[in-house]
Amino acid sequence: MNAEDRAGRKPPRKQKGQCTGPRRLAGEVLDAAAAAKHYGGTERLWYSRAARRLVPFRKWGGRLVFLRSELDRFFSESLSGCSIEEAQANDMARRKE
Repeated sequence: MNAEDRAGRKPPRKQKGQCTGPRRLAGEVLDAAAAAKHYGGTERLWYSRAARRLVPFRKWGGRLVFLRSELDRFFSESLSGCSIEEAQANDMARRKE
């Protein structure tokens, strides 16, 4: 197979039953989509926060991942007078308005 044949090919579709949602490893390792769902914001926001080194992140096999324990610790230290649960509740209340 030459380079021209490979250039137009797409990866195969996922089989029925294969995971297609946010990637998690026992709920501890989150990708940007899972972090956005759990902590609020958008996937793009989480990529930009990592690029500006505003939140703790890791590179795992070339993929950007966040450790839930590191994010919980980071937010508990940086959110003065507010717990993570309160911040999430406030975010959900704002979204409903």
